[in-house]
Amino acid sequence: MNKKIALLYIVSLIVLAGKVVGTIYQGSMVVNHGSRIAELQREKQQLEKRELELQTTLAGSISIASVANSQEIKNYEPIDSPIVVIPTSAVAANL
Repeated sequence: MNKKIALLYIVSLIVLAGKVVGTIYQGSMVVNHGSRIAELQREKQQLEKRELELQTTLAGSISIASVANSQEIKNYEPIDSPIVVIPTSAVAANL
């Protein structure tokens, strides 16, 4: 009878130790997952900041002011009288 009780305690301790190890492993996975999420959020913020910087740079490079001040545009002659297309003109009829 004492051997049965001792065997029961040994099996119970093994099961308990297994549960403790499993719980610790799951807890570490949760902590690892949380740190990975925080790392990805920081990376996302850095990428969003970089995107904003690139958009600002692009907006500055294609702005009307930069086009007006560029050397290429200074070689063109200004238009004295613009061409106006009205619906009854021959050009508009071909569209």
